[in-house]
Amino acid sequence: MLIFTLLMTLTGAAFADGACCSDGFCSEEAEDVCNGSGGSYWGDLSTCGDPVVDCSGTAPGACCIDDTCEEMIEEFCIDAGGTWSGAFTSCGSADIECSPVVEIAGACCVDDTCEMLIEEHCADAGGTWSGPGVPCDDTKVDCETDTDPDLDTEGACCIDDTCVEMIEEFCIDEDGTWFGPGVSCSDVLAECEAEPDPEGACCIDDTCDEITEMECVSHHGTWFGPGTACSDVGAECETDPKEGACCVDDSCIELLEEECVDAAGIWFGFGTDCDDYAAECEPEPEPEGACCIDDSCVEVDIYACHAEAGVWYGPGSTCADLVDECGGDTTGLDDHEIADPVEPAPVGCSATADQSGSSWPLLMLTIMALVMTRSREDAVS
Repeated sequence: MLIFTLLMTLTGAAFADGACCSDGFCSEEAEDVCNGSGGSYWGDLSTCGDPVVDCSGTAPGACCIDDTCEEMIEEFCIDAGGTWSGAFTSCGSADIECSPVVEIAGACCVDDTCEMLIEEHCADAGGTWSGPGVPCDDTKVDCETDTDPDLDTEGACCIDDTCVEMIEEFCIDEDGTWFGPGVSCSDVLAECEAEPDPEGACCIDDTCDEITEMECVSHHGTWFGPGTACSDVGAECETDPKEGACCVDDSCIELLEEECVDAAGIWFGFGTDCDDYAAECEPEPEPEGACCIDDSCVEVDIYACHAEAGVWYGPGSTCADLVDECGGDTTGLDDHEIADPVEPAPVGCSATADQSGSSWPLLMLTIMALVMTRSREDAVS
């Protein structure tokens, strides 16, 4: 008995009825029968009394499409752009009126002209609608436009680095820079050209070149920034140290930077040579000044002046300032009369004495004069 009941339950479930909604009404029938009649099946063993079963969506109702009424479900009415009056309403009902909606015309400004049009037609004409029933002579209707002749005049427009002649409106739409009505691209072409990328020192392997950053990166180089020169950073490109001109005292020698520094010299950078910097190493000439030699004046340096036993008046002094000091003769001496400048003798006792015999008589006379002077002083006392 238990087995029979189980079999009946299983076989009965396969052919069970369920709630079926059709035309707004619910009936309980097999799924294939419900689907065949165009109904909506709610599932096996469902009943019309179940709270979840709602057949209102399948109920037809009056639907006004323009000035015509048809009975259909709400979904189809909405898809047709109609107005649905509700489930089970009838087109024959006195309450259903599908009279077409009459749109009311109103003032429409198209350019500087006013016409009475409905809103849809005004929009199609590109006009400005003032509202339904508003006449063109209404005070709030103003179709006059302040026309600016320049609005339709083309002018040069820079878009990126290209110049095109167009009206201002189009130039603005393209995010361009407009130069005014009537301005041609030939007048402002230079202003449209993009500024060139700045160049700078770039190390590629062990070579330095002054190129743009983009070019440097494309060659897998190291860029040192805009405006940098290879003479500033070239040493950083070298895999091996390189010599350069070095001034040591008044001589130029090509040394490594470290060698130049050790010699207390001035280094002019890698790759420089003494041919270019020899003049930098030459000592500055001694300053000249007025020199009185006897009663003549000449403008020479201090060593040349002392070599002629003259009196030197300092750097920058002139013979024109020393008329009285030199005895009035400021014509100077000829070059051949001035001996070659010699370095001043060191201060102190000379290591060598005058060996000429002419100095001895003078020395003896000096000693005798001193002795006689001392004897007179003793007699007087």
